[in-house]
Amino acid sequence: MAFMLAAASDRPLGYREQRSEIASIVAGSFGWRAIARELIGKVPFGGGLIPKAAIAYAGTFAVGLSIERLYRLGYGFTREERRAAYEEAYENGKQIANMLLETFRHQRAS
Repeated sequence: MAFMLAAASDRPLGYREQRSEIASIVAGSFGWRAIARELIGKVPFGGGLIPKAAIAYAGTFAVGLSIERLYRLGYGFTREERRAAYEEAYENGKQIANMLLETFRHQRAS
């Protein structure tokens, strides 16, 4: 994702040129995964599937927006902007996960 955003922004590509962006993506992904496991993993019978998917979607979306802004404007989101982007993406992620689950259930019933 960081490479594609850098290429679209006419930035230099490569691990050395983007090591800080890559490090924040890796660290963030482990953080989002840990949060999803702790908060949602306790829900019985797979009921945490939709929230887990929403957390993963929101984390990825917020990181992508932040990197895109960094490349476009030269600075990332503030803490409050990052929180707002995440919350909006989380709601979208829940809707998408619900739609996918309903489609899956409908196909299994057919």
